[in-house]
Amino acid sequence: MLAGAISVADAGGAAATDLDLYLFRDQDGKGLDASDVVGLSAGPGADESIALALPPPGTYRFAVVGFKTQGPSTFDFTTWLGADPTPDDPASPSTAPGLTVGGDPKVVAPGDGVDLRVAWSGLSADGTYLGLVTYHEQDPPDPQAPLGSTLIRVVKGPG
Repeated sequence: MLAGAISVADAGGAAATDLDLYLFRDQDGKGLDASDVVGLSAGPGADESIALALPPPGTYRFAVVGFKTQGPSTFDFTTWLGADPTPDDPASPSTAPGLTVGGDPKVVAPGDGVDLRVAWSGLSADGTYLGLVTYHEQDPPDPQAPLGSTLIRVVKGPG
């Protein structure tokens, strides 16, 4: 998973600030240009985010564009890069947050609904955490061949 997010633009107080977020991938090895855009978040306002569940290997770059600002703008920019060597094992590494899915595997047919239990562990610090759940048609799953995925986001703040 590769993700990036803009937050707290102009200390959260400039409603007129509109920032856009682009994600580029150097697809031909010749540097980045407009044809290399693989993600775009350009809604009204400044809180923008992009997430790619299973990006192909390569060189990536995020770019923040000031679509509308009142002079220089400041913002927080956060990135996430997830590559889990032991999926379904939140204890590895033991110091990192973990995401588990319970109630699987399930045999389903198209259109069937399935309830799965998702649980986080190791969320000791305040912040935003991202996790990825993938769906497969074989057991054990082939990590390189999911049928679909769901991005799980949790924000932990002061209690």
